[in-house]
Amino acid sequence: MSHKQYFKKIDPLIAFPPETYCPANNYYDILDANATEADVLIDKTFYADSVPKKIGSMPNNGDASDVIELVAEEIGIPLGYHNGAGVVKISDTEQAKIIAGNIKKDIIILGVTGTLESNPAIICPANGYMIDPGAAYVPPIDIGSPAAQEIYLLCDNTAAAALCVTCNMSADKYYAQIYDSDDVLIYTTANITSGQKLTYYFPQTIPNSLYVVKIKAVAGNFTLFKIDTIIGLATNWVILQAKFNTPNIVTLTNAFTGIKSIKSVIFNCTLNSLTHMDAMFSFSGIANFTFPADLPNITTLANMFNGSTISVISGFSSSSLPKLTALNYFAYNTKQLQYLEFPSDLPELLSMDSMCRGSVLRTVLMPDTAAKLNSVASAFYEAFMLTGTVTLPATNLLTTAYGCFYTCYNVEKVKFQGNGNFISTLANLVYDCNMLNELEMPRTLAVANVVLTNILYNTGRLEKIIFPDSWTSTTIADWSSWLPSNLLKSFTGTFGNTGVQFNFSPTGRYVATLNCPGMRCKSLIIGQANLNCPATAVEIDWANSTFAATVVPLKLYCTLDATELNRIFTALPAVVGKTMYIKGNPGTATCDSSIATAKGWTVNTTT
Repeated sequence: MSHKQYFKKIDPLIAFPPETYCPANNYYDILDANATEADVLIDKTFYADSVPKKIGSMPNNGDASDVIELVAEEIGIPLGYHNGAGVVKISDTEQAKIIAGNIKKDIIILGVTGTLESNPAIICPANGYMIDPGAAYVPPIDIGSPAAQEIYLLCDNTAAAALCVTCNMSADKYYAQIYDSDDVLIYTTANITSGQKLTYYFPQTIPNSLYVVKIKAVAGNFTLFKIDTIIGLATNWVILQAKFNTPNIVTLTNAFTGIKSIKSVIFNCTLNSLTHMDAMFSFSGIANFTFPADLPNITTLANMFNGSTISVISGFSSSSLPKLTALNYFAYNTKQLQYLEFPSDLPELLSMDSMCRGSVLRTVLMPDTAAKLNSVASAFYEAFMLTGTVTLPATNLLTTAYGCFYTCYNVEKVKFQGNGNFISTLANLVYDCNMLNELEMPRTLAVANVVLTNILYNTGRLEKIIFPDSWTSTTIADWSSWLPSNLLKSFTGTFGNTGVQFNFSPTGRYVATLNCPGMRCKSLIIGQANLNCPATAVEIDWANSTFAATVVPLKLYCTLDATELNRIFTALPAVVGKTMYIKGNPGTATCDSSIATAKGWTVNTTT
């Protein structure tokens, strides 16, 4: 019997299968063992069908892990041992892209249901492809450059209609020449008296036909231009592009109002005389417009893009507009424009009322300064998509900011610059801005009875308020009625020597900072019983606060130590029959409440 075939059982704790035991000689037969080195974990030893002892060679992969970067990527499982802790997952970078807003509405990808809806205004219905609404317009033909005192219009006569324009001249008359797409003159109109309509009826509708209308001065200069209407005719010619060489033009008010086909307007001249561009593109199909670099006499851009399909406004931030006074309804109800940057200084601007109301703006960069600005009422009212920080221009003449950011759900920070000595209302300022994190108010508020109605309604994520340094009104409504209580953490602002006695009740559990050394209170409630906030210090004008509230003048459910509580007790005014509540502060048990009781206070430490 070979020693290679049998092993003697020496250790009684070794348990061989009973069928391998040979009672004649007390040996065990292990010849049928069939493990090889590749079957045993690396560095582990074993005996099989022969001696000597063998060492395993199976790879130890431990907690081997990997990530999937591509949709069709496959991760191979390597040969060897795994300890069960390894994972294969989609990479963090790719996971971050799998969000509802990146997935078509109602399509489910890896458990995420999409919410992205296509904008019908930028879908090509013939093939469903997306069209970039902000792409620069490329005309089907080059209409050339107009000479001085000329206006060129590229038109499409597919629709059965007519062309009607009105021009004012500094002297004499104007007329038009109509050219086909091969630049062949086909018609010349009669001379038209300044201020009268020029109307041209094409004799028939020709599909896919293009024409260039060249409007020219008989003498003098163009001072006004607009596409006009014809009574009883439903539509004008389809006007695709306009080029101007009219350096003396004064007004373009309503120039392309309602013209859904207009794609491009270009100025091949300076515009030093132009004063009005109000409603120039209202309800039109303009998608991309480049502002002239210098508009020295423009006074109003009110309603300029109201209700239009404008997507990109270029050159606006670098345009010089030293006399601009009005931006009312500038981009009102625009549904394509997502980015807007203003010039850094608009020295004569007076009003931004409803400027971007109802728009889909996501980012806006306001002027740094607008020294004469007096109203931003409803400027971004219902601009639901507005995000990030919006800093209002520096001005000391503002009178109203009523509803300025009403229902701007996604805006995160609003900041005023300058003083607010003439502000009479901040009502509905950030109403329903439920992503708002920080509000910085004007540095001063001086008008009596400033209206604060619903100023912070439903701003449940607001964490920080920077109050005015000086607030000199005589009476202000109870602040507890408009302060959101959920997440507020920080209140700062010197308040100055206002003389106002506030009811102030930041009762949220997260209040960490209340540093308003000029604030005087008739009632101050911070935190909640059994849910103390983390504030370790509280600063108001203690000595000049009346704490005149009849129900609860003072509750400090904070994280104040004995030193801070004693400091507050020392600063408090003397009262008659008033109770303060300080339950739950770390210093409640060890503070010297006699400092307060000596001034007439009852100190409640249990409720």
